[in-house]
Amino acid sequence: MPGPGTTGKRPLALAVAASALLVLLQLEWIPALRTAWGFNLWQYLPVPGMAALALLLLAVWVPPARDALLRSVGGIHGWLTSRWGRAPAAAGLVALVALFWLLRERHFFGDSNLLMLTAFSGWEFAVPDIGATWLLRRCVVISEALGVGAQAVTQMAVCVFGAIAVAFFAGASRHLAPTPGRRAFLVAMALGGGTLRVFFGHVEVYAFVLACAGAYLWSALAFLDGRVRWPVPCLVLGAGVWMHLSMGFALPTLLLLISLADRDRGLTGHLPRWIGALALSSVPILAFLLFIRATGHTADLERAADKTVRILGFAPDPHVQGGSFVQPWGSTSSAGTDYVIFSWPHLKYLVNDFFVLSPAALPVLLCFGVFARKTFRASRELVFLTSLCLCLGFYAAVVRPVWGPHDWDIFTLTAVCFATLAGLLLMERYEDRALAPLAAVLLGASFAFVTLPLIAIGIEPAEGAGPFAQGAITIQEGETAWQTFLSKIEPWL
Repeated sequence: MPGPGTTGKRPLALAVAASALLVLLQLEWIPALRTAWGFNLWQYLPVPGMAALALLLLAVWVPPARDALLRSVGGIHGWLTSRWGRAPAAAGLVALVALFWLLRERHFFGDSNLLMLTAFSGWEFAVPDIGATWLLRRCVVISEALGVGAQAVTQMAVCVFGAIAVAFFAGASRHLAPTPGRRAFLVAMALGGGTLRVFFGHVEVYAFVLACAGAYLWSALAFLDGRVRWPVPCLVLGAGVWMHLSMGFALPTLLLLISLADRDRGLTGHLPRWIGALALSSVPILAFLLFIRATGHTADLERAADKTVRILGFAPDPHVQGGSFVQPWGSTSSAGTDYVIFSWPHLKYLVNDFFVLSPAALPVLLCFGVFARKTFRASRELVFLTSLCLCLGFYAAVVRPVWGPHDWDIFTLTAVCFATLAGLLLMERYEDRALAPLAAVLLGASFAFVTLPLIAIGIEPAEGAGPFAQGAITIQEGETAWQTFLSKIEPWL
């Protein structure tokens, strides 16, 4: 996307052309791509819904309409900033929670039902989402004490943590962008696309995880700015690892962060602090495990140890045929999602999944990688975010999405990091006059192709277009869940 100049005309034209081409996929006018499950979300909507999204696209494509839209958004943003800027931060959080709750999902897909069953089973926690499943269990305990539905309490907790995640990313944006408009753009890039859906009462672990990810990003940037001391990001990342072990892939960035803050120290100077950082980051999860043992829940510890061994592949898992990771090159895959790494089926999944989670992120990163690689090293913040994307990109490459399209949210953490880096690169490259129309097209297309239809699907999918249709993998009598999954979902894999 970046070219030799910084006017933004070339990337703007490319973004408009690409989004126009994507309309053909949404309408399923390219037969060979009809099983691209991430690119056909319009097919779940009634015709008036499709027409409304098409009008939104026209508004960001046509310059006069786009300029009017930008003025309107700027006016609304200015009004909100002036009004809410003087209001307590809690008022903004309450407003976000109310919005998420109002548009919460009514139909569960993927692991949502399994997580609720786990919470009802009496288990204190499960692996790999240790802290998140402990919180889900607390929601059930609270619901039983209050005599209200566990689903409602759980969805409210998701909405609350979603608002907390937005608050942390907004706080992080203050370290990355000088003006309110650019901060709003960065937060919209980071949490837009399908990622936003996980805050709308989506019964999963990712609202909790993103709250921790936002806290880590904020604390890391505050540390680079000299506003907090180095133990703060260590403990925050440790809390994230406790919440979900996927954040353990970010541990190398903690060592880089300490190095970036003081580049004059050599290896011997950094080594003691690195060791201390890793020790501090282990405190939350070790303290939790000691708490579980002290309260007599040894069966949960034994179950977690057994599950960890199975996830790592040291023992077969009867519930996940093919293991928890994609196969290395030279291996033979079995049916379903037992992919060989970067094989065509695996690449198809990754492309579809990251388009659903953050449509603009990968194209922007690829274009900067081809045309402006030096931008990735333009600041300490960019170096840190790039390292975070590399670490979590490795996670997305090796972890197997067992349930295929129904695991659309599995790489939410990675997608958010990609999108944050993409937004920061665009801000580094373009001034406001060039960035504003480009942002309108990128964010408008993201909302039209993914965010709005995905939220609508969670409330009421009107059509049976693909794997997100109601009852798409309803277990049939005499079949296992895996057999039903393969028979219903195989065409989309």
